[in-house]
Amino acid sequence: GRGARAVRAVGRGGFRLVVALRLAPAVPFSVLNFAFGATPTPLSHFALGTFVGTIPSQVGYACLGAVLAWPAGPRRDAVEVALVTGGVVVSLGALALAAAILRRARPS
Repeated sequence: GRGARAVRAVGRGGFRLVVALRLAPAVPFSVLNFAFGATPTPLSHFALGTFVGTIPSQVGYACLGAVLAWPAGPRRDAVEVALVTGGVVVSLGALALAAAILRRARPS
């Protein structure tokens, strides 16, 4: 049925879908871990996709921590706004990419 088709579509999305969903903080990691474990997504795609997909957020957290250590002022404010804006843009783009991957993977 419909659930089986969705599971197959997620399995066919593979590495690209894992990366896209890890970039988009819309779904908690624990839910994604369970969902990918219940689909035919290869472990190598899941592991590598998780590694690649979490790099931007780790870099972002490190940059945000460094910025917050700066003294308050206009330069810090501008960098904070740029980091938040960049994070929102990447997240929305990743959600759109995940949706496109699932649409293409869906059987016609």
